[in-house]
Amino acid sequence: MKRGYTLCSFDVKSLFTKIPIQFTLSAMKKKLLNDTSWQTRTKLELEDIIMLTELCMEGNYFEYKQMYFEQLEGAAMG
Repeated sequence: MKRGYTLCSFDVKSLFTKIPIQFTLSAMKKKLLNDTSWQTRTKLELEDIIMLTELCMEGNYFEYKQMYFEQLEGAAMG
């Protein structure tokens, strides 16, 4: 280690933080209503984008030790 440097370590409090789905959808909808430039890149309606995002966020399944689970609360980050 170089002189003058200090080695430190941080403990992780919550490695799998959850994203609140309804809050995320609400914030996303507000952003899309305020900035309509997205309409030049897609023919989808705002409600279609919200619905597809909700489908992706709520369809969270994962495998652990050869068993499958569904995340029931929030959407995992990462």
